[in-house]
Amino acid sequence: MAAPLSSASYPAPLTGVVAIPVPSPRRRCAETLSACLLLGLTLSACGDTTNTRVVATKLAVTGQPIQAEVNAVLTPPLLVEVQDARGNRLAGSTDAVSVALGTDPRGSTLSGSTTLNAVDGVATFADLSINHGGTGFTLRLGAARLDSASTAPFDVLFTVASLTTGGEHSCAAQITGRAYCWGTIDRGVGVVDQLGGTPILVSGGQSFVAADAGRAVTCAVTGVGTTYCWGPNEFGQLGDDHAGTTSATPVLVQGGVNFISVSVGGDHACGLTAGGTAYCWGYNGTGQLGDTTTVNCPGTFTGTWPCSPTPMPVEGGLVFRNVSAGESHTCGATTTNVAYCWGNNADFQLGTSTTETCATTGDQFCSRTPLPVAGGRSFTQVSAGLWHSCGITTGGEAYCWGRNGFGQLGNGNAGTDSPMPVPVAGGLSFASVTTGLWHTCGLTINGVAYCWGDSRVGQLGVDPNTGSCPGGFPCSQTPVLVRGGHTLIALQAGGNTSTAAHTCGVTASGAAYCWGANRQGQLGDGNQGTDSAVPVRVTPP
Repeated sequence: MAAPLSSASYPAPLTGVVAIPVPSPRRRCAETLSACLLLGLTLSACGDTTNTRVVATKLAVTGQPIQAEVNAVLTPPLLVEVQDARGNRLAGSTDAVSVALGTDPRGSTLSGSTTLNAVDGVATFADLSINHGGTGFTLRLGAARLDSASTAPFDVLFTVASLTTGGEHSCAAQITGRAYCWGTIDRGVGVVDQLGGTPILVSGGQSFVAADAGRAVTCAVTGVGTTYCWGPNEFGQLGDDHAGTTSATPVLVQGGVNFISVSVGGDHACGLTAGGTAYCWGYNGTGQLGDTTTVNCPGTFTGTWPCSPTPMPVEGGLVFRNVSAGESHTCGATTTNVAYCWGNNADFQLGTSTTETCATTGDQFCSRTPLPVAGGRSFTQVSAGLWHSCGITTGGEAYCWGRNGFGQLGNGNAGTDSPMPVPVAGGLSFASVTTGLWHTCGLTINGVAYCWGDSRVGQLGVDPNTGSCPGGFPCSQTPVLVRGGHTLIALQAGGNTSTAAHTCGVTASGAAYCWGANRQGQLGDGNQGTDSAVPVRVTPP
C-alpha cells in the first residue's frame, strides 16, 4: 500500500465540502480528486476517476413568471435547478425542493404543489397560484443542505374582461374566466350578502366570458353558452325552475338554451342566442318577458305572481343583435337595426304610446309583446334603465326616451318626459350607451366617457354640484366629460336608489375603474363609505 498522502501535497478542501453529508457517494462526489480523498473515499467509490461528478451546493431559478393573474396558475412555470458551486445543473438529482412566498405585499396564500422532487436536477412547479393581487411578489426556494434561492420580483394582476354594475353591487369577469363581485346584495326575505368593498371570488368554479348584474341578481355566461345566476329568486329570476329559493352561489339556468350574452333587470333577466333569439325569465307583472303565456310563481310574498321560472322565447320571431333588461321593461335592437321595447310603459320608456294595461299594475300602461320604438330611426344598440331608455343609431347619434326628471335624456330639457326618442345634445358620436337609475353614460368611438343626468353622489364622474334640475337637485342635463382621462372599451351605469348610483368602466389593458356612490362598497376600491366623483381603480382581490 502506498504511503499516506501528505495534506501539504494537495490543495485545501473546498469551502463547505467536508461539512456536507454524503448519503450516496456515487451521487455526491467531490469536485476534485484531492477533495474526494480527503473525504476518505476511494476512487471507485467516487465512481469517476476523471473527476466529472460534482457536489450539489445550491438552488437556482431558471424560469419564473413575469406577470401573473390573481387565482390563476403562474405562467410560465417556476423552474428550479439543483446546481454545483460552478452553476452547473446536477443531472440525476432528485432533491426535494420547496417553494414559499418571499416578499408578499398583501398577506397572500400560495396554492398548488409547494414541494416537489427534482427530475434530472430540475424541479418544475406548474400549478402554483396566488390569491391576491399586488406588485413586487417574490418566491423563495429551499432544499435540505443546499443554498436557497429567490425569484426576481413580479406582479400579480387583476385583468378584467367585462365589468357590470348592479343595484348596490358590481361584478367583473376576469380574463381567466373567474367571476368576482363586491358591494351589497339584498336577496330579500331578510337576507343581505355583505360582500365588502373589494372584489371577492364567486364560488362554484365556473369559467365565465361575460356577466351582467341587475338590481340584486347577477348572471354570467360560460364559453360554451351555459348561463348561471345567483341572488334573490322570489319571481324565478334565477331561471333555475325553483322560484322562491334564493341562492348566494351560481345556479344553472334551466331549459337547455345556450346564450352568447345575458342582461339582468329588476326582477327579470334575458338572454340572447347565437341565432339572435331572445329569451326572458323571472317576473312578468308588467309584460317585461315579452311573452303572454307565463305562469304564476309562489314567490316569497303573499299571493301568486305572473312569472316564468325558466327561459321563455320573446314573442314576435324577431332576430336581435342586442337585448337589454331594465327595471321593469326590456328593449332590443334587431339585426335590421330596428329598436323594440316591451314591458312597463308608465313613463314612456317603451318609446311609443300604448293602451294595454297589466293586471298587476291596475291602470299602468304596458305591452306584453315587443313594439317598435317610434320615430323610424335605425339603432344598432339600445339600453333599458329604470324609467328611461336610450339607443345608438347607425350614425353614432345617441337618442333617449322616457322619464326625464333628472336630465337623464340628455336633451337639456329636464323635467319634460318624452314618449319618443329625442337626440342627446352635444353632437357627440357614440359607440355605445348605458342607462342607470336616473343617469346615463355614453362611450365615444375613441373610448372617451361622457355622462348626464342625476349627479348627487358623483355618478357622472364630475363635481356633484355641477348644474341643477327642477327641484334644485344637482344634475347635468347634457353630456359632461368624465374626469380622469381614461380611455375605456366598456362602460356601464348602475344603482337602484339615489344613494347607490354608480358607474364603472374597463380600459383596453383590463383595468377596472368605478365612480359614484360607495356606501355599500360598490366601487371596489377598499374605501367603503366614501363616494367618489372621480374614477377610482378597483382594488385587486
